[in-house]
Amino acid sequence: MNPKVNSESDRLFLEELYDNYNNLMFKQARRYLQNQADVEDVVQQSFVKLIRYLPTLKKLNRNTLAVYIVNVIRSCSIDICRKRKT
Repeated sequence: MNPKVNSESDRLFLEELYDNYNNLMFKQARRYLQNQADVEDVVQQSFVKLIRYLPTLKKLNRNTLAVYIVNVIRSCSIDICRKRKT
């Protein structure tokens, strides 16, 4: 599945999302991973996953959105940790 940004408002929302939450995303990824390249991969993978749920994200309040983002980061981080152990 290839996530798509369909409008200028979607693009602006994603830019704002990244600007507002990128520090949180990197901080959370570093809780699970020591390697900076892995941290960057997790943030990128998480952002792609978040794009898939853009209509839902737009409806969430700020606190709920932050929790949602943290959960996605945690899930992607755990996936990478599992892949590294095999």
